[in-house]
Amino acid sequence: MSTKVISTSYGKLKGSLKTSKYDATKYFSFQGIPYAKPPVGNLRFKAPEDLEPWEGVRDALKEGNCGPQYDMGTKIYIGDEDCLYLNVYVPNVSF
Repeated sequence: MSTKVISTSYGKLKGSLKTSKYDATKYFSFQGIPYAKPPVGNLRFKAPEDLEPWEGVRDALKEGNCGPQYDMGTKIYIGDEDCLYLNVYVPNVSF
């Protein structure tokens, strides 16, 4: 797997080079990028708070948690309250 590290205002992210299943287009994938503090504990049901920068390189190789929800197919609750994540896909990384 080919990876790429980019710098953001919060720290460095490591993403991966992927290929579209539909037309073989190559693109970079950065997944599971936090955009606010997790809304858990005393932050539950409050406006999102700014994220603090991280040290080192954060893996952005897999999706973050999905929000809590009821799965009608399995009839169970799935997901996690810690769900404020972005997935970013770009055709080129030149920044």
